[in-house]
Amino acid sequence: MEKDWSKMQLYEWDFGDDKELADHLKQLVLSGEKTATTGLWQEGKTIPVKGQYAAILGSDGKRFCIIQYTAAEVKSFLGVEYDFIQKEGEGDPDVEAWREKHREFFKGFSGSFNDNSKVICEEFILVERL
Repeated sequence: MEKDWSKMQLYEWDFGDDKELADHLKQLVLSGEKTATTGLWQEGKTIPVKGQYAAILGSDGKRFCIIQYTAAEVKSFLGVEYDFIQKEGEGDPDVEAWREKHREFFKGFSGSFNDNSKVICEEFILVERL
């Protein structure tokens, strides 16, 4: 039996405030290349639980897919390992290239971001395209 995701209360999130990047990451999720993401952790932020569903929003603010979390962990920015980075599917050749790109991105959200800041590393599977 198929689920009617439109009637379900799900946690919703998007890939930030840059339309071009958001659209690119959307395609990576839909192609199956992107099965992980890293977000800036903030005090009081809910950490996803394995098995929980969520909806990812496109740059237009509409749901484009449903995911199910397979893992989520809070760790220091420098603690993110290359195995995880590869699951993000963004083609980073090494850890330092990923760090440079994400330092700039996270500083845009929090001027106090530094290498010791905490991030949430989320892994997921694509459940359904919408």
